[in-house]
Amino acid sequence: ASVFLLRHLASTQHIGIGVQVAIAIGTRDQTKWCDVKILILGGYGTFGGRLAELLCDIPDLHLQICGRDIGKATAFCATLSGHATHHAFDRADLAQHIKTLAPDLVVDASGPFQDYGDARYSVIETCIAA
Repeated sequence: ASVFLLRHLASTQHIGIGVQVAIAIGTRDQTKWCDVKILILGGYGTFGGRLAELLCDIPDLHLQICGRDIGKATAFCATLSGHATHHAFDRADLAQHIKTLAPDLVVDASGPFQDYGDARYSVIETCIAA
């Protein structure tokens, strides 16, 4: 499942560069493609929103749209055709939410990436620790 999704993401021409993807597969049977949860940090922004729009029509895919503004996340989810839920927290607080949300894949599109400083790998490190 993760290989298929990553190939789909790689073939998607319009999401832009600079989106970090961290896989948090755990013990999932990777031969099955159903009920996959993707947490998109910055999910209603320019890159995250475009990615969500491109993925929302895939059956059995559950998008978890996350950003700091619950109103924007809620409004954006209402525009998507697939199954999406909205969540409000900062990427710095991912460790507090990742076990509850239990995503199979985390995409960090929150940016701006040049401002991450020494914490540039914090999302990836959180996924590995989970």
